[in-house]
Amino acid sequence: MGRGMGGDRLARISSDGDLLGEVPLPVHQPSSCTFGGSRLDVLYITSAREGLDLSDDDPVHAIDQLGAVGMPSTAFAG
Repeated sequence: MGRGMGGDRLARISSDGDLLGEVPLPVHQPSSCTFGGSRLDVLYITSAREGLDLSDDDPVHAIDQLGAVGMPSTAFAG
């Protein structure tokens, strides 16, 4: 169960909008996520700290073995 107005889980949603699954998170205010690692199979999640005791959460968490991978980014050409 989450605290306050934050969230504490990651939802995987299909392109049709169907909920495919949820993963509980070790943070209470997830703010951003990105895939990384050599195979883009590690999800890095940052946590906002506003309104939390600074000892509550580590601001960055890595989750692997999700069964999902990210896509490589394209370098800015400008």
